[in-house]
Amino acid sequence: MMMNEADLALAAAAMALLRSKRAALAQVQTLLRTPPAAGDRADLALLEAAGVGYGELNATLSQARGELERSVELGIEVLHYGSPRYPASLAACNDAPAVLFARGDLSALPPGVAVAGTRRATAHGMAIAQRLGATLAQAGWPVVGSLVPGIAVAALEGATQAGAPPVAVLPHGLEKSPPKALRQVADEVLARGGVWVSALSGAAAATSDSLVQAQHVEVGLVCASVVVEGAAQSAALELAERCVAQQRALYAVLPDDSAGVITQRALPELLVARHGASVIRSRDDYPRLLASLVQWQRPWRPAAAD
Repeated sequence: MMMNEADLALAAAAMALLRSKRAALAQVQTLLRTPPAAGDRADLALLEAAGVGYGELNATLSQARGELERSVELGIEVLHYGSPRYPASLAACNDAPAVLFARGDLSALPPGVAVAGTRRATAHGMAIAQRLGATLAQAGWPVVGSLVPGIAVAALEGATQAGAPPVAVLPHGLEKSPPKALRQVADEVLARGGVWVSALSGAAAATSDSLVQAQHVEVGLVCASVVVEGAAQSAALELAERCVAQQRALYAVLPDDSAGVITQRALPELLVARHGASVIRSRDDYPRLLASLVQWQRPWRPAAAD
């Protein structure tokens, strides 16, 4: 979809303000939510509304503009916070990125369900994640997962094998190819009509900070998260805590011990004890999971307290 000039200008101005640290994220979100009317020079109007002169950010604005134009030329969608195409469930989060980048079919972006867990998953945990991904996809729920090894990628694989369009959240810019080990899954996401999403522009590389940011975006794109496996201090704990803070539903997979199943149970057990996560013990619980998700099949409403 072609991006109109005003939206491109607003996105560039938002990036310039944040990169120069001349405005905080909350202020930029507010400005983008109700942008000043300025015709073809929406960028200058946004800077003026932030109390910043064009001359102060000329170089930074030009650089941001160039990055965005290149992204658009490469078929990457650029969605600023105030755009009607920006996912409403993500916009309800207080730290939603001012500019979001997407490649693929944006219709896959209505609130979905995340399947998350450790990167060092057991074989049984990977099988559970893949089965959950397929089950959710077959029921019409977009499966959302960070494009990192382990549980999340297994769930994306399950969704693609079910023929459904999932959402892969990348911790690097969309002009950068996914790691070789993940490229087949990433390509299959697009082939199935899904979408790649990132908060980073251009070919920005993944960092420890961007991995956390990807988790935040992931939670913003879902109504619920299912945590399959992990140690008590697994990186998936951050996602689960975020899920609770943003008032998304939380589920934990805890197979019945008597079945002789070996999984990493510490994180799911912690989430049940600390946050009252709903327990999923076997595939017999999947109908209950799907039934509980029905309440979210409505236009997204921001949480009362964010």
